Amino acid sequence: MNAYKIKMCKRENGCKNAVYKESEISDEIVLLFDGINYTDFIKREIKGPVKSHHQFKVTISCCPNSCPMPQIVDLGIVAASPVMVSNENCSNCNSCINTCIEDAILLDAMKGPKISHDRCVYCAKCAKNCPTETITIKESGFRIMVGGKLGRHARLASELPGIFSKQETLIIVKNSIKLLKENYSGAKRFADLFSIYDENQIFRKIAADFLVN
Repeated sequence: MNAYKIKMCKRENGCKNAVYKESEISDEIVLLFDGINYTDFIKREIKGPVKSHHQFKVTISCCPNSCPMPQIVDLGIVAASPVMVSNENCSNCNSCINTCIEDAILLDAMKGPKISHDRCVYCAKCAKNCPTETITIKESGFRIMVGGKLGRHARLASELPGIFSKQETLIIVKNSIKLLKENYSGAKRFADLFSIYDENQIFRKIAADFLVN
């Protein structure tokens, strides 16, 4: 058994909610673990065979519905597509209002739509259904959650602030694996690192180059 487990939601079945529709990020994360011989490292650190609780667990959700439960694993990756209001005139068709189940859009008959980014979950359905392209996708990337786990001492993952590109996400994954390896004597799961460092320290250690000051 490998000392890591990568799980991706079933976006290949034609899920209409998928924001990210590729699979290469999953393959590239596997290459990261294999490239540093993570399984061999864990086998040296434990007694007996690798079991489920030894595995570094990563889940990738291709939409904000988060079916593979990224909040309760070592590293959760959630596809995100923030939207923006363009210069195209709004037809006041209410399509965005009817589409958004988060009530994250206000529509002014004169000024057009206004996005409430505090409520938006980056599903981009409003942009996909806007006939005038008044609402468009600003960027596509990933939200990243770290340090979740179940068990006797369950912990919900902490979310890094921001939306990250695929390349940035892969670097954060690599840094996260490195951080756990460096602290493995006192931290068997990524969640255990939060008893060694505070949240901001962990964020800086794995994503210092990408965090907005």
